[in-house]
Amino acid sequence: MTRKWIARGALTGSLLFAASAVLAQQQFPPPQQQPPGQPPPRQDAPGQPVPPPQQPPGQPAPPRQPQPPQQPQPVPHQPAAPPQDVVATVNDEPITRAELDAKVQEQAQGRQLDPQAAEQLRKQALNLLIESRLIEEYVLEEGPDVEPEEVQSTIRRVEQQLAQQNVDLQQFLAMQGYTEDTFTKRIEGSLAWQKYQQQQMTPNALEAFFQQNADHFRADSFEEAQQEVVQAYATSLWRGIVRQMQPEADIEIAGPAGAARPQQPRPPVPVPQQ
Repeated sequence: MTRKWIARGALTGSLLFAASAVLAQQQFPPPQQQPPGQPPPRQDAPGQPVPPPQQPPGQPAPPRQPQPPQQPQPVPHQPAAPPQDVVATVNDEPITRAELDAKVQEQAQGRQLDPQAAEQLRKQALNLLIESRLIEEYVLEEGPDVEPEEVQSTIRRVEQQLAQQNVDLQQFLAMQGYTEDTFTKRIEGSLAWQKYQQQQMTPNALEAFFQQNADHFRADSFEEAQQEVVQAYATSLWRGIVRQMQPEADIEIAGPAGAARPQQPRPPVPVPQQ
């Protein structure tokens, strides 16, 4: 049964600061969220960005007969996700089960979690994706314009990086839970979010933010704390937009945090770096 939330402060809890793991996964960089089973961070410092998980390097071919270079195998164009594969919608924008599963794996970073911690992480990952959709909607409507060529240039760069690892773009999208259209929109939204942050993070705004929150920074001067100030200010922007968008957002969640289906562990996906 689908639970329908007209979100009026219904989604709460800490947020992740995960800079877009790559432009290929294009999740927006929200504030840091403490992984389950880990000790809490120091309270006297703003959240630090979570680096994308490092993927093991590819194994070289055995030195036998010369082999022709492997070509990425195309995957047929993906149709829209069927209803049973949609775990949530945000203002009619779907979040697929595969997308949620990929985000959970990204945040788990290879750790083995007990069932309770795994369920907590899954809820956190779903909240992150929901908030990402709210941020995306806001910056695409209110933020700086993103030219189509910027989006296509980014996609081409991602394709090139994937091809170097013998991964086809369609294969990558299938494993991450995207179609070409939704992937393109995630790229556009992330570029808009990056531009929006640059637009808002003027030197005067950052220094004023530091003065207003000086007790939360370890450094005594703005110059020494500037990197932490930028991270904390991005967190502030993210939370402000989410608070603004939630009251009018139409959010539907299917089942308990999009419960995972029993499945074989998926192999690591090579993640192109920006």
